[in-house]
Amino acid sequence: MVKNHYKHNIALLHVYLQNLPDAVPFHQPNDSLYGFHSFAPDETWLREEGLETAVNQQLEVKWGPRTEIVPIRERGRGIEAVVDVLAQYLGALPDSVLLHKWLEDITASTKLTYEIHGKQVSPSSILKCKDEAAKMNESHTSIVQPGPKPKKLESHIPTDFTDPEWTDLPEEQDGRQAGAKLHPLLASVSKICVHSNGSGDKKYVRCVGSRVCHKKWSYPRNRTKITGAGTC
Repeated sequence: MVKNHYKHNIALLHVYLQNLPDAVPFHQPNDSLYGFHSFAPDETWLREEGLETAVNQQLEVKWGPRTEIVPIRERGRGIEAVVDVLAQYLGALPDSVLLHKWLEDITASTKLTYEIHGKQVSPSSILKCKDEAAKMNESHTSIVQPGPKPKKLESHIPTDFTDPEWTDLPEEQDGRQAGAKLHPLLASVSKICVHSNGSGDKKYVRCVGSRVCHKKWSYPRNRTKITGAGTC
């Protein structure tokens, strides 16, 4: 199973991130777009939701929405440290489906970056994965450099459902004369919106908690998205 080989997969991701194409901009840690070198789960989430949920939430804060596989935006310690984060918390939660999905998706993003820039990893670099995986078999202690603690959230239950990334549009009347009507719960858990940056007038549907969960979908609404509200 993939879970039994996560140390090798983490080592492989490390090699990919250390050898990203030169065309990808290099960022110093203090200017990182990701900032995984200062990763720390929110204390409120840890206390109220547990380690797995708190780590997943902070990964979403650092990485951003995972609506699709996207290329890596920078080289440097700020992104490379995601290897340390995944190694640490998969060591504590080896059966976590959420964390294995993060490892899979971030690896897919690195591979996409290589494809875009027409670069391949040398065989000698791939061989280094075995050595790195072997080192991970030793007792794993926290290897993430402690950084400033994230600002403590008053509560993980939001009271303000606005999202600066999106401009909400007025609710539309369901004028259909036949067929299934709009489920009233959909209007409660989602908002019709457009990008606030004025990049276009294309409509989207966002979760009312998108400021935290970053979930959005194509317009019009789909009643199957109701099931996602329970995780926000």
